[in-house]
Amino acid sequence: MTKRSRAVTARVATARVALALSLLASVSLGGCSSAPSGEGLSLAAGDIEDDIQLGKSQHPQILQQYNGAYDDPALRAYVDRIGQRLAAVSELSDIPFTFTLLDSDVVNAFALPGGYVYISRGLLALAQDEAEVAGVIGHEIGHVTSRHGAARQTAGMIGGLLGVLATVGGAVLGGEAGAQLGGQLGNLAVAGGVGQYSQSQEFQADKLGVRYLARAGYDTEAMGDFLQALQSNAELQAKLTGTSVSSGGIDHFFASHPYTPDRVTRARERSEERGAAGEERDRERFMRAIDGMIFGESPAQGYVMGRTFAHPLLRFRFSVPEGFKLRNTSSAVFADGDDMLLIFDMARNEAGLPLTRYKADKWADMSKTKDLDTVTTRGGARAAIGHGTVKLKSGSAEAGFAVIEGDGDTVYRFVLLTKNYGGREAAALRDVVAGFSRLSEAEAAKLEPLRIDIVEVRPGDTIDGLSARMQVDRLPREQFETLNGLDRGRTLEAGDLVKILVRRR
Repeated sequence: MTKRSRAVTARVATARVALALSLLASVSLGGCSSAPSGEGLSLAAGDIEDDIQLGKSQHPQILQQYNGAYDDPALRAYVDRIGQRLAAVSELSDIPFTFTLLDSDVVNAFALPGGYVYISRGLLALAQDEAEVAGVIGHEIGHVTSRHGAARQTAGMIGGLLGVLATVGGAVLGGEAGAQLGGQLGNLAVAGGVGQYSQSQEFQADKLGVRYLARAGYDTEAMGDFLQALQSNAELQAKLTGTSVSSGGIDHFFASHPYTPDRVTRARERSEERGAAGEERDRERFMRAIDGMIFGESPAQGYVMGRTFAHPLLRFRFSVPEGFKLRNTSSAVFADGDDMLLIFDMARNEAGLPLTRYKADKWADMSKTKDLDTVTTRGGARAAIGHGTVKLKSGSAEAGFAVIEGDGDTVYRFVLLTKNYGGREAAALRDVVAGFSRLSEAEAAKLEPLRIDIVEVRPGDTIDGLSARMQVDRLPREQFETLNGLDRGRTLEAGDLVKILVRRR
């Protein structure tokens, strides 16, 4: 490169830096306004009408990601009534709020900009009364009225601009190494600011949730009570899965809502500051509303049963070798083994290719795999198995691929990722494929989901006696105590209503 060309490049880089800085300033300053909640300034760009349009555009994607709304009109209407009661006393009572009960066993609740609030049936199952549900919904309304979701969108815009700025600045600093250094600095600036701001958002939403509980006449202690319930459940799930709460391997509310030990304390302090604005808890109404609700995986999602995954609606099942742990998600089924990861999903063979020539974008081309072989499952279906090297973001790995024929153009696919693909890995994949089978109508009908059965405590009933009725594989007493709040101060009393997990038709 000549001296003149280097000078031109420097001038262009300087101009880009100036442009990036001006854009960054316009986004930052243009989006700074008072939040509708009255709690400080909002960094969100645009106004509440922009929030509504944004939430409306993203709502269908949320439904798709979380298996849609739960198929119980009465229970959905019950959740909506609670939400509308709280929205009516918020600072945005003049906009339409949409409250959705998601058909998801993941314990979570969240909100999109513009009044779209979601609560999962997994989270609903942990509550002890209507006031605790109202506390969660009030917290999410607090995110809406403070425009936190819109502020995250703006933060993402700022992050993108900082990335451009860092790359251009890196070029000025000198070469590819300089660009990488600048990019790292930009990413650190964005991550640090957004992370810290997120924790601040949670405290603010807690405060607003207590405010809305008080205005609506609910017991404001419910906010702190439910935060404690969520922590207890996270600890229970860690025991059930053999992991830790901090490992990040558990789906729970605190994965998206940063938890600190003083959140419960601060929520209770907010409750005391507001005074006893109401005492409404409505335990019986709540318990009757959730009677019969599915707990855990639904038939539409399929069931993990030890080392077997079975789907009653799609009518198939398979098992993984000993030592593997199954995880079911909305997009695929995963099985973690010793230095191996098995991934299962379904697709279509729209081109009608033979299994040995099947290929799909972002998957594999079976004709290019090594040691390609055809086998027949014990259920009588044809399958093709091969292996090869795959590229990952962190480098490369070895993978085994298997595709099994289904009805019509449907195919079932397995990928076994590992560092070195050898005899042990090949045997594991072949074992899974060989055991793949279709379910008969009678077999599928026997696969019933767990449901919440609300029962009345009788004189003489004990925790051991009631928990023995729980149709669960592990830790029945611990699960009974957590579901019914007995691990956080509640006592078992005759006449009270409690939750039992059963499989019933």
